[in-house]
Formats: sequence, C-alpha cells, structure tokens
Amino acid sequence: SSSQATASQDGEGGWQVHCSAQGPSLIAKSVAKALKVDISRVEAKVPRMGGAYGGKATRAVPTAVGAAVASWFLKGAAVSVALEIGANMAMLGARRPYRFDYEAAAAVDGSLLAVTGKVYMMQGSHADMGGWPDVRELAVALDGGYNVPHWAVEGAALRADVPANTWCRGPTFLPGQLLMEAVIEHISSAAGLSADTVRTRNLYTEGDVTPSGGVLLNCSLTRCVAEAKQRVGFEQLSAAIAACNGQSRYVKEGLALAPFKYGMAAATGHRAMVSVGADGSVRVWQSGCESGQGLYVKQAQAAAAVLGCELRQVSIESTSSRLSNRITGGSTTSESNVASVTLAAETVSARMAPVKAELATQLGRAPSWVELSSACAAADVDSAALGCFAGESQSGVLPGPPPSNSPFEYYAYGCAVAHVRYDALLAEMIVLRAELVTDQGTSLNPAIDLGQVHGAFAMGLGYLTTERMEWDAQRGGQLRSTGTWEYKPPSAADMPVALNVSFLKGASNPKGVYGSKAVGEPAILGSAAVLSALRHAVAAVRADEPALPRQVRVPLDAPATPDALSAASALDWRRFDFGSSPHQHE
Repeated sequence: SSSQATASQDGEGGWQVHCSAQGPSLIAKSVAKALKVDISRVEAKVPRMGGAYGGKATRAVPTAVGAAVASWFLKGAAVSVALEIGANMAMLGARRPYRFDYEAAAAVDGSLLAVTGKVYMMQGSHADMGGWPDVRELAVALDGGYNVPHWAVEGAALRADVPANTWCRGPTFLPGQLLMEAVIEHISSAAGLSADTVRTRNLYTEGDVTPSGGVLLNCSLTRCVAEAKQRVGFEQLSAAIAACNGQSRYVKEGLALAPFKYGMAAATGHRAMVSVGADGSVRVWQSGCESGQGLYVKQAQAAAAVLGCELRQVSIESTSSRLSNRITGGSTTSESNVASVTLAAETVSARMAPVKAELATQLGRAPSWVELSSACAAADVDSAALGCFAGESQSGVLPGPPPSNSPFEYYAYGCAVAHVRYDALLAEMIVLRAELVTDQGTSLNPAIDLGQVHGAFAMGLGYLTTERMEWDAQRGGQLRSTGTWEYKPPSAADMPVALNVSFLKGASNPKGVYGSKAVGEPAILGSAAVLSALRHAVAAVRADEPALPRQVRVPLDAPATPDALSAASALDWRRFDFGSSPHQHE
C-alpha cells in the first residue's frame, strides 16, 4: 500500500515528510513544488517498509503531498494521512494489461522463423506522473527466451476510462514473457508438436543477438532449462501425466516449462556514505529503500567486508532525499548501493591504513577493530566518506562501464517447471510442484536471494491465477474489486505443494557487482509455467469433449480464475442432468 505519510515543519523553516515510498527524492521534489519552496527545504525520509515493487514508485506522491499541504494550512503541525484499503486500491491503478494480435511462422520441425503483429497496452485515463509509456519498450522483452530470426511488431498505448496504470514487479518483461509463451503454444499445437519441443528448439544460446541489439554473453539459459528438467524428471513425468489423463475424463494434469531471460540496466548513480565512530560502530547512509528485499543487509555486508569489522557493528540509516537521488526499482538497487558503499568504505579504510600500520608496530600484533577506530578518532582521521558507483572497474568487485553494444548491463536467466492438477467439474486447480533454477552468478546473500525467488514466483502465481480486477462501466470505470471479497491475492493454500529453488552452480557474471546478479524481478517470469500447464490440462479436458471443434489455441487467458477455467473447458453441462440418461446428450 502507498497509503501512509506524515508531514510537519522541522522548526527551522523546512519540512519533513516520513512516508512509505520507493523514491524519497521524487517525494521531496513534489512536496517542494506543492508548497512553493526550494527542494533543499524539504526532506523526505523512508524507513524500512513492508513491500513495494512498483506501486510506491510514483503512487506514494499524492498521499505525501496531501499530508504536506494539510500541514502547511495548520502552520506546520504534524499531519498524518492513511488511506483505508478500498480507497487506496481505487486510486492506485494496476499493472498495465497487454494484448498481442500476431502472426507467426515456423518450420515443420518447430523452428521459429518470424513473428509479426501489433501490441496494445492499456495505460488508463491519464499518464503515470507525467510519463506516458512507450509501447516500443516491449521490444526488449517480447522475444522471451527464444531466438526468432525476424520480427516486425508495432504497438500502441491506449487510453481508457479507468484509473491510470503504473509499474509493477517485472514490468515489460512479464507481459513479454506471457505473450511469447502464448505464441509458442499456438505454434506447437498447430504443428502437432509438444510445446516442450518447440521451446527447447528455439532457446537463445551464447552469442545470439536479441531484436533490441543485445549480445548474449555468458548465456546460461540452456543450462537452466536442462537442470530444471532433470530435477523433475521431465520426460518420465510427461509420460506419467499422459497416462493419468487417459484414465480420467474430468481430472487432468498439465506440465510446462518456462525459460526466461531478464535484461538488467546498469547499476550506477546511487550515492552512499560510510562513517566510523570512535567505538567502532559504523553508520551507513545509502540511496536504496528497504522494502523487504534485504537491501539493508547487503549494504551492511559490504561495509563490514571492506572495513574488516563485524556485521553487528554496522547500522543502516533510513533513506533520505538528502542523499538518495534515485528511485528504488529495476532489481539493481541493492547491487548499485553495494558498489557505492564499497567505494565509500574503501576510502575510509585507506585513510585508516597508516594508523593501523603504526598501531600494529606499537602493539606487536594486528589491532582490533575497536582499537583501530579509537586510535583514528584520537588522531583526527576523517573517518567518513561518500561513494557513488559510476562504472568503475575492480576485478571481482566492480563491473566497470556498461557494454556499448547492448541495451543492458547483463541478462539474468532461469527456468521454471510447473506441474498442475485441474478438476474440470469443480473448476479447481492445484499446483503440485514448481521447480525453479535461476542463475544468480555469485549471490551476495543466498538466503535473501532464495526468499526473493520464492516471493517473485508466488506473486506471479497470484497475478496469473487468482487476482482479477473488475471495473464498473456504469460508474465511469470505477474499480469494483477494492477489497479481498472481490480481489483475491494468493493465500498459503494457493502455493505449490512443493516449491523448489536451485541456483545454477558454476555461473559467473563479470558484469555484476561482486559477480552477482539481480534477483528481485526475474523469477516472476517463471510463473508463466503455471498458466501454460493449466492450458495443457484444459486442452486434455477439451480433447475428451466430442462436440467441441478442435482449436489450435486453448482459449484461456490470465487470470485463470475458476470461472475462466470453466469457460475454457466448455463442458456440456446438459450431460449432468439428473433427469436424463448420462449419454443422452452426447
């Protein structure tokens, strides 16, 4: 929720705003404009918050500005604004919906030849904080994990009488993944091939070039796919599912995999400051907003590693617009700030080095961290420094400038396999197993990154299966699904019976900070495997319905809610009339 902010005058002619946001600098700029004061007179502070992923990038502004303006009318008195959930959902907007009208060509063996068409993106009634989205940005993601030699795609952003839509976890890349997977499934059905055959035959490999000009270096996609399939015993499981589906008319199972790649922008421009106290305590100010992604921990790790202190001695301060100049987003903020904290800590460490050498001579041993900090304070050593990673190169630590021949610093790769069971009579489904293999390079913190992969997949699962939004055409496009009675986030009961995550071993990323790869968003693309597996199960149901014409495309779009699954299955319910013979209507 982007629904909380507190604003007040600071007693010195300035204004303070405490809010839940991804961009304190945007909050400060917006409040300054509303109050007609210089930006330097406004400080926006963001403490640790409970989640974000796009909704707080721009949509935190109205709440913060409202609190500040109210405070101004009350002569600087503190004003807090907290929206109830219904109002918050009604004004927030949502992830932008897409439609793809396409034609695709493939060889008889399933090799993709060309894709043409037009993409439509629904923005809503107005722009998102002045930024009208360019549908051409989808060109970097529409190919998914597949190498298509020829593309001719155009697009249009549409207005509609609904709240303006905004960014959400995996923007551009999640819709690109879903649209391309639909093309793959359509081609496989039309060609009489398994979707797995078409997918694996067209995977990107090392050195391939994407439609947007990206050269795929250190491409681990085929390794991720092979390992994911090996972990589930894909061929044997596929055969077992086919046998199971042949024995049951209305309870069917489905299996699908979803290879994915995700382009990561250069992680530059975030500022950080490191300060060492006389007692050895270390304070870090940095530009990233902690929203549950473990960003604070990774910054503390970097400071402790460079300075040589214990992790418990490092504290991370709330993010302030006084230092932060970037929005936290795109999954690279943790890495970018780690790089900046590293640079700042290295500067402090270099200043402390002469004192450390002298103290070691005096003591006849290496000084403890507290001894060193105390001695540096006594010697008036400047133990505070700023850092801002701008593309510096340091082997194994800092990746250098971004490549000139690619729109991205590097690509993250992975693959998910989903196994589902679908009861067509009840229109209920369950994910029996989800297996994910992701390339994290050298993970900055495997425990945190594991949780991020779990969370990304779960978020995508809800988006694709339970979370349906409804608008009221009779009330000017007002959102009707403003609470959990109508809008259904996934619960614990919706999670896969087995959810396994593995990081690819032996993977390297020379273009990542400390050899790492971003983790917050790429794995949400793996949830596409669930939708594909459901289509597989629905296709098996439809195949047993003699009255249904054969269709090369299963008519199931996201979200695959029970009513959508039931409509796609198209059962002849007259068969279940208790007053007639079971076979009367066949």
